[in-house]
Amino acid sequence: MALRHGHSTQMRGYALLALPLAAVIGACTSCSSPVPQAAPVPSTASSNAPTSLPVQSPAAAPSAPQLKKPSAPSAPASAATKTVTNTQAKPTSSPTTSATQGDVTPLSSAAASGSGSASFKQLPGSAPVLSASTTALYAAVADRDPKAARKALKAGAELEAQDSRGNTPLMRAVLNRDQKLAKTLINAGAQPDAKNSSQDSPFLKASAFGLEEVLRSALAHGADVNNVDRLGSTALFLASEEGQVESVRILLQHDVPLDKVNDLGWSALHVAISLGQGSNNSLSIVRLLLAAGANPHLSDPSGSNAFDLAEKRNLTQMLSTLRTSSK
Repeated sequence: MALRHGHSTQMRGYALLALPLAAVIGACTSCSSPVPQAAPVPSTASSNAPTSLPVQSPAAAPSAPQLKKPSAPSAPASAATKTVTNTQAKPTSSPTTSATQGDVTPLSSAAASGSGSASFKQLPGSAPVLSASTTALYAAVADRDPKAARKALKAGAELEAQDSRGNTPLMRAVLNRDQKLAKTLINAGAQPDAKNSSQDSPFLKASAFGLEEVLRSALAHGADVNNVDRLGSTALFLASEEGQVESVRILLQHDVPLDKVNDLGWSALHVAISLGQGSNNSLSIVRLLLAAGANPHLSDPSGSNAFDLAEKRNLTQMLSTLRTSSK
């Protein structure tokens, strides 16, 4: 009887061990299945399990790729899935983006060279399209070649054309300090007061650079002595600031505003004293300005007049010149 009881106990132990083993085997079997089962198969290990279980909705059931990585390409997606996939894979910007989508079409090599059918508006800061004769004129200015410049003008080059910085051919010549070519262009009708994108003009630059021949030619062709740059400085102010004695002398032969102040509140006399630092050129300019009638008692924004500016800088010779001229 005891032997029998021991055998029965051993059999129950085997049965208890078989239950979790069966559950593990069942789980592995379901994992290897390519698609989820519509309804679970009742296990023989549990006689009390219900004969039927609620069928899991396909929408709620995990998809096959989440359970197992496919070893072969998956089945084609639906039309809706394809549309979403293609939209997500499409780059946000492309060199071939259509202009109808509101994007700016980049300049292609074909468009830049004039070949191809692409059309676009000129971008800000890009080089303007110039005629062949005008391009030849700019080239002549760069080469300092008056003969080539005259040839380009005869071919119809535009005197008031502007490059990407707003510089006319005359402005380019002045920036090159080429007085001969600048005079040629002024005599041909180029405007000495034409402003570039920095609000500088050939007349203003010629004064600052001390280009005497260009300055005289510009004044003879109607240059405006009241014209100012972006800081409100006149040609007289710029010549005084740069210590250009001859420019000041030439300008004073015309009806220039002697005491006009720029946007910083400084006059030509103020700047000649403050920035000249007592140099020979600044002394000569101060004498010319005072002789022409510049007001030494005019105050700058700090409340200092010409005497104060010279005294604060210990410019004894300048101060002596001011005192002598004001008697």
